[in-house]
Amino acid sequence: MEALAPCVLCLMSRADVQTLLLRDPCIALRITEVLGRCLREAEQRLVGFAVKALREVRLTHEQLADLVGTHRETATKVLNDPRTAG
Repeated sequence: MEALAPCVLCLMSRADVQTLLLRDPCIALRITEVLGRCLREAEQRLVGFAVKALREVRLTHEQLADLVGTHRETATKVLNDPRTAG
């Protein structure tokens, strides 16, 4: 994964995260809302692909890589593997 903008990361142990979430329910609620929204958006994208015929879906290697969270080079390598395997 890559950050889209400069950011600061904070590494916390599982126990520290649990303590924080139990101590401040507002943080737990906000995380739940954000994760729920991300899940809903991902499901909507998947449904969109599922209802379209495969021939209608036109994606570049870069767009496909973005959808699955990898680099274009990796997507190209994976897509080319079946060809080299015969």
